[in-house]
Amino acid sequence: MKLNKIPLLLLIATLLYSCDPGQILEIKVANKQHLSVMIYGNGNILPHSSDKNEKVVLRVPSTDTSNDYDRSFMYRIGTWGGDAIPKFSHNIDSIILNTSSGKIIMSKKDVINKYLLQHRSGGLENVLTIEVN
Repeated sequence: MKLNKIPLLLLIATLLYSCDPGQILEIKVANKQHLSVMIYGNGNILPHSSDKNEKVVLRVPSTDTSNDYDRSFMYRIGTWGGDAIPKFSHNIDSIILNTSSGKIIMSKKDVINKYLLQHRSGGLENVLTIEVN
């Protein structure tokens, strides 16, 4: 009886181990007035953009009167490890964080890379979070 359970356990372990996570970008802003995140870049910062050369602005919340304080984007399979962050940040012109203590502007590639590397999370570092609270 116990020998029949071993192949089943091996199959389940293999399936769980072989499932690759998807890359996720989360942009979160606290529900407070004058707080926002703006990302300027090209179409490659959007997962399913039809025109990769067009300029794109991601803003959360999208307007001063909207209630969309959390936005998530699903990208390809994999994690934000290795060269994924430099490839992604290559398409970002700047990140502007409007915080309660002032405006933070990141426009240099090394600063953007460092910020994004520090804001990875998840068991396999598959979630990238840009957050203002």
